[in-house]
Amino acid sequence: MKKKSISPKDGAPVMGFYSPGVSVDVGDSTFIFVTGQIARHEDGAPVAPGDFKAQTEFIFQKIEAILHGAGATIDDVVKANIYAMDIKRFKDISDVRNRYFAKAKPASTFIEILGTVREGCEVEIEVIAVKQNEGGLVTIETFVPEVAAEKVRLAMGEAGAGKVGNYSHCSFSVKGIGRYRPEKGAKPAIGKIGKLEEVKEERITMQFERRLIKRVITAIKKAHPYEEVPIFVYPVEEF
Repeated sequence: MKKKSISPKDGAPVMGFYSPGVSVDVGDSTFIFVTGQIARHEDGAPVAPGDFKAQTEFIFQKIEAILHGAGATIDDVVKANIYAMDIKRFKDISDVRNRYFAKAKPASTFIEILGTVREGCEVEIEVIAVKQNEGGLVTIETFVPEVAAEKVRLAMGEAGAGKVGNYSHCSFSVKGIGRYRPEKGAKPAIGKIGKLEEVKEERITMQFERRLIKRVITAIKKAHPYEEVPIFVYPVEEF
């Protein structure tokens, strides 16, 4: 897991030991947590005191800048908490909110509060966003009957798995015994319904770029003889 602080260069200075945003990489996804934002200028003065719509607009622009710093967009937001000092101004705030969240449609909470940390700032908004990671490496494993191992291994390599520098089709295999019992409704490639089966199998392991996941998995399923194909994908920590 990798954690990174996000602080836009043109934002107002923070007022304590915290980050405007924090991104947390958890494998194939990155979570971005945006601290509650209020409408204040770089000198700390409030933006348009009393104008809830203008403050909300300013805050969403700040949120977009923080998300951009993590490689995300407003469309990646999955949760939003909105705090306002006057619940009667819900429509003013909601009009702006709905425009920014037209695509994301995040889970949302709207709460009336007594005040914020800065006088004149009547609205505060915090969000959580999640974006899918396209870069980096993953490791994939599948278990294949020995008689079909070479076919599956070749298909994985042709799909882009196992590329290391100037080498392709790089893989590692371990032989073992796979066990299963086909139940009613199954269509086993090997074995009979209701009978516990033991099959000589190979565990094939390869690494590849995360962006190729769908292509490699499709290749495995197409070449693999089993009705239910065992596939395991793990993120790779790069050092």
